[in-house]
Amino acid sequence: MDIFEKFDLVEDRTLGYGHCGRVVLAYSKKNKAKQWAVKLFDDQSDQGEKEKLKHLFTNEVKIRQKLNHPLIASSCVALKYDTHFAICRQFYPNGCLKEKIKSVTEEEDERYLSNISSAVHYMHLKRICHMDIKPANILINSYNEAVLTDFDLSMEIPPNVQKWNSYGGTLAYLAPEVSNPHGCDPFKVDVYAVGVVLWSMVIRRRPRSTLNYLHIVNKTLLIPHRLRIALHLLLHPNPEERIPMEALVDNLANGTLLQLYMDRMKDEESSSESEDMQEQECDS
Repeated sequence: MDIFEKFDLVEDRTLGYGHCGRVVLAYSKKNKAKQWAVKLFDDQSDQGEKEKLKHLFTNEVKIRQKLNHPLIASSCVALKYDTHFAICRQFYPNGCLKEKIKSVTEEEDERYLSNISSAVHYMHLKRICHMDIKPANILINSYNEAVLTDFDLSMEIPPNVQKWNSYGGTLAYLAPEVSNPHGCDPFKVDVYAVGVVLWSMVIRRRPRSTLNYLHIVNKTLLIPHRLRIALHLLLHPNPEERIPMEALVDNLANGTLLQLYMDRMKDEESSSESEDMQEQECDS
């Protein structure tokens, strides 16, 4: 079916761009009052690029079919026609988080973190990693909640797989361990990306891969204590020490994030003291 049989595209109203193409505003031919966002996987003359776009389109459709969560943008229809592909989803007039990143309030920092964490945790329970969490892929709904979207790079991780080697994503949001040639835990890579999104909201800056995010956090005084702790837990350079999404969601809901952080600090201090004692015994 041709997309133009179902929707009137507003070609001069581009809602966003991505590595696949662009997202444009559209109206349903059956109901002109209903607005939609149509993700167009742009046509490419190069055969290799065509195959890549076809793979990304097919992957996003497959992933979306497995997801049903109020904080994950659902699609209504996916269309293939000639050499083009398109995915239609609900239109969010409040735009995406990227557009308001420098004006997010402290209350919204916490709300959006809770929203994003809930959506990512749901995906992880299904062993699906988003692989490209960033403000441009987070929409704001009419209830001022953060809604996760854009799943063309997402991957379903088999139960017996602990390490993953292939990461597309956006460089500034990628965890440091993705450069490990032996692979790394893809779920902890998603966790790190959530941390960078929170960092962007709290610090009001665009992230760059060359920045030491936690160093900037430590130098910035006016960060609410609860958010500072969340940043340290999410952006820990050691993926084994980085908080799992399930633990983050539970502790945010129960208000126990501070206690979790203090317990971890005590464990690290105890471990450090034990190592010092062993070194002293060896020296003697």
